[in-house]
Amino acid sequence: MKKKLLVKNIVIAYAYVVTIIFGALISNTVLEPLISYFAIMGFLVGLAAEYTTKRLKQSIL
Repeated sequence: MKKKLLVKNIVIAYAYVVTIIFGALISNTVLEPLISYFAIMGFLVGLAAEYTTKRLKQSIL
């Protein structure tokens, strides 16, 4: 069960990254290092947010 939750969390965090990268590529064809930084931070924030949300829901139930 925990493996499935981890995969779901990674997929949702990846969605954060994809929107940042696609948005940057649409406006400019060169991927700047700052955009890569924002994409990595978006992934980490998305993963942390999904993890804590799942943990809070489990503790409430």
